[in-house]
Amino acid sequence: MKIRVKIFAGFFIMAILMIAAGAISGIEFSKIGISINRILGENYKNIEASNQMLVGLDKQNNGILLILQGQWNEGYEEVEDGANIFIKGYNVVKNDTLDVVEKSSIESLGRHLSALNMMKDSTLFNHQTATIDWYYSKPYRLLTLMRHEVKKVQKINQDALYTTSTNLKERARRAIIPGIVVVVALLLFIAIFSYLVNHFFVKPLLHIKDRASDSLKYGRPFDVNIQTDDELKNLADVIKKLTNKNQ
Repeated sequence: MKIRVKIFAGFFIMAILMIAAGAISGIEFSKIGISINRILGENYKNIEASNQMLVGLDKQNNGILLILQGQWNEGYEEVEDGANIFIKGYNVVKNDTLDVVEKSSIESLGRHLSALNMMKDSTLFNHQTATIDWYYSKPYRLLTLMRHEVKKVQKINQDALYTTSTNLKERARRAIIPGIVVVVALLLFIAIFSYLVNHFFVKPLLHIKDRASDSLKYGRPFDVNIQTDDELKNLADVIKKLTNKNQ
């Protein structure tokens, strides 16, 4: 095998090892990217939507209390504002959830929301008399149940966020390992390749130079015998012919 082919084969193998390391690490980091998108796309968004629903429930509760105190206009506005904020968060978690327990809580929220809307239409918005007893027996009870379900949804997503983050840490470690293994293999291959280049190319070349110098300086016979069938053997044969011709 010619020297250029041997050197090309060595660099080709090193290139293959580096490409393999990059491909394996790239695949693992791609999986990490998908997990990050899942965190941002589902869990984090649902946690924010849960916070939005809690704010909406608090505003509705405050609005009902204002109405009970006789501040009708301010109370109605607060109730309407709270209902709009709540429904925005509710639609987000309703459309994005996949967890069975979370779905059950969202269905309960839907039923409580319908009951709350009917109660507001029949009692508050029709100017019927609303007392503090009615407040504790009806809207306060419903709002408390809804707040409980919202916190369940929030906790489910917080737990999923923590679990996914923990898995990301493990995946990041796995993404590094193939790269380390390939780098170690590459360093080992470079050491072997350097030894082979030194043994089959550098040493014979230095031997040819030394014997050619001896032949020119001292008239000694050029007796280098290269066993490999490559450029070094051709070079040794040419030098041998030249030295024999001069002698």
